[in-house]
Amino acid sequence: AGAFVVLKHDTLLSSNASRNVDSAHKVNSGAFTDTGEYDKFLRVAPKDVPKVKPKHYPSKTSAQSTLSSTGVAATSEKSNEKPETATSASSSTAAEDFVREHQHIEQEHHSDTVLSTLGSYVQDGDGEQQLYYQKDVDVPLFWHIPRSGGTTLQDIFGSCLGLTIANNVGVLDGHNSDESIQTFRYGEGATYVNVDTTSKEGLIRAKKLGLVQSNLADVVVTPYLYESADLFNDLPEETEKKGRCFTILRHPIERAMSVFFYLQSTSEELKFRLMTIEEYAESAYCEENWMVRFLTNKMSDPITEDDLEIAKTILEHKCLVGFLDKLAESMGRFEKYFGWSNINTDGGQQCGREKMITEGDNVHKHPHYERYSRVWSLLEEKNKYDMKLYDHAEKIFLNQAFLTQG
Repeated sequence: AGAFVVLKHDTLLSSNASRNVDSAHKVNSGAFTDTGEYDKFLRVAPKDVPKVKPKHYPSKTSAQSTLSSTGVAATSEKSNEKPETATSASSSTAAEDFVREHQHIEQEHHSDTVLSTLGSYVQDGDGEQQLYYQKDVDVPLFWHIPRSGGTTLQDIFGSCLGLTIANNVGVLDGHNSDESIQTFRYGEGATYVNVDTTSKEGLIRAKKLGLVQSNLADVVVTPYLYESADLFNDLPEETEKKGRCFTILRHPIERAMSVFFYLQSTSEELKFRLMTIEEYAESAYCEENWMVRFLTNKMSDPITEDDLEIAKTILEHKCLVGFLDKLAESMGRFEKYFGWSNINTDGGQQCGREKMITEGDNVHKHPHYERYSRVWSLLEEKNKYDMKLYDHAEKIFLNQAFLTQG
């Protein structure tokens, strides 16, 4: 499979904030580990990554029937090797299936254990799950997927809903050196907690400072479900808290195209300015099944159908789902579920809520490639499991309607 490049970016998640630069070089497998937005301070490692080309292997039948230039039939280098019997092949397959099933069960158990600190949206067999938001117990946790409307939502959180936000703005102006948890207002914008919940290191610091038990954050923003779930572990006995995940999804191919053109228009890396989208789609820079990887915490090794099934279960049980192409309806669901209301008496017109929803924020217009085009096919092959997850998410969206009815 080879190694894919992970691009590390640090961009403020509000249009009112300036950009924060943090040098980092990471190598991983097909996923950007970042806050979610791709900015002009892009760093890449290594500098020159070869295209990922599929390998073609001749079948046994074609190899046996092919004649060499001397007219001699092609044979195996190990001519004295005994042919594999049907019994041994069957035993090998059974063993591989057993190992794979065992790994699948282990991964499911690991996910259930780590994410147990997040509230559920699906009732279990005993009917003991609390499906609805409890203000004194639950902390809204926005799972930020890159180029999927996250900046727009966070502007609405701060400017229209008056929420105090924990993202990466909180470490600006020297606040990364603060020794105690506090809030501050950045410029004329929203109020932030002085932590960075968009990086793994930042989440560790946020836990040490006691972000959850401080009750300062109305909403926590992060791309890392597993690391952020740990915020709710080891709390004082009198503190009962759970995270309540919600998210906005965008069609994986539309999102992949947006990622490329954002990189091309904002990156200082010449390679992206000279690269075509076809070259990008065939390269190691292109993301591969970002959603499934982050839901299963599998940042290396190939994604499988088993990983997809785990990701489906986690998304359905642990996240209130919304869609970028249904942003008004989705935002309405979030506001109703969490009990949020506009701080403006004019229904949010003063903060520009409706304009932000219809026009978006941090939007970069770019060429669009239709389904069945070569670009679409290349990106679809890279993100086939995210495509299947997205289709499943549409069913989840319909099934979760009851959570905000009545």
